[in-house]
Amino acid sequence: MFHRILVGIDGSPDAMKALHAAIVLARTTTGRIRALAVCEPVVVGSKSTEAEEEVTGAERAHLEESLSEARRIAADQGGIEITTELRTGNVAQEIIRVAREGWFDLIALGAHGQRPTDEFLLGTTSDRVARHAPCSVLIVR
Repeated sequence: MFHRILVGIDGSPDAMKALHAAIVLARTTTGRIRALAVCEPVVVGSKSTEAEEEVTGAERAHLEESLSEARRIAADQGGIEITTELRTGNVAQEIIRVAREGWFDLIALGAHGQRPTDEFLLGTTSDRVARHAPCSVLIVR
């Protein structure tokens, strides 16, 4: 049923739980997983500053490490086929775009991400993706 699974990765505990759920599903359906991380640029003013570039660079490094961890977890879980991708842009829009372009059957996301505001609401990213996704969405707590 779910042969092409897209997992949103941001390094949060909920995102890692979503990855584990996707691995279980992929194992039962001989499915493939793409772990996607999206670096949302920090914009403080009308011009890019060194501080903004430093924050964005730190975020990219964190996301790259999270994707490496996703590869390690998939390998440890019995060699599930996984590819990873890091994009820049609006997180929800990029997840939806990749899901459409890749004809994914399922998007798996953590309920709450790394941002402080995600602690108070069902993450705004997961909410937007669930409303606009071209496929089924699994939101994991």
